[in-house]
Amino acid sequence: MAAICRCCSEDPFEAFGGGGGSGRKWTPKSAYEVTETVDNWEQYINERVAKSMPEAMVRGLLEQIASNIDKYGPDPVLDDEECIWYGNFFQGAPVIQLHKPGETEAQPTFVNRILAFFFATDAKFAALQKLPKVAFPMDCGNSKCIAYRHIADP
Repeated sequence: MAAICRCCSEDPFEAFGGGGGSGRKWTPKSAYEVTETVDNWEQYINERVAKSMPEAMVRGLLEQIASNIDKYGPDPVLDDEECIWYGNFFQGAPVIQLHKPGETEAQPTFVNRILAFFFATDAKFAALQKLPKVAFPMDCGNSKCIAYRHIADP
């Protein structure tokens, strides 16, 4: 967790894509809370996911997501409010590490693309797949938001 520098009035890591910019400090979830969150999300996963990824891989990705959102903040899958990402960024967008079978190194993968794959209807996912392979635009305009419901319709 990034601390506020005593010489600065804001989070010095904000310029590097860290920090949430929400105006308050991030409170991470405990391991139990991460597991509980993932267990709750699993009931909403589209069946196409089970055909594409092993269950352990799905859980691992969801755990990465749950580990990088605020304990007291909105849920990116179930709530309508902005859900601020406190993890890594690539090209200005939230990412997690995806380790594909057969590859030696994990690759940064845009969080909102993973959420769309896991939770979007087949029709919405098919439409989103036609967009460029970058982070999806968010209706809220906040590049740090990962709320699934904020992914802009194509």
